[in-house]
Amino acid sequence: GTVVTLRRTKDGSSEGYTILGAWDTDPEKHIISYLSQMAQALIGRKVGDRVIVPTETSEHEVEVVSIAPWRK
Repeated sequence: GTVVTLRRTKDGSSEGYTILGAWDTDPEKHIISYLSQMAQALIGRKVGDRVIVPTETSEHEVEVVSIAPWRK
C-alpha cells in the first residue's frame, strides 16, 4: 500500500489517504481502494503534481505533498 498526502489548492488544507486493496476500504479512516476513482487519479503521480480528484459531491484540485509506503 501507499500513503499519499494531498493539499487542496483552493484553501491549503491537507489530508492523507492510504491506498490499499479492494477489501481494505475504510472511508472514515481515509483508507481507499486502489480501484476507487480517487486512487486511480493519484496512481502514477509524483510529489508536486497537481491533480483533479473526485469527491462524493464534486471534484477539486489538489497538490501531491508526499508519497510513502504504507506501514502496518
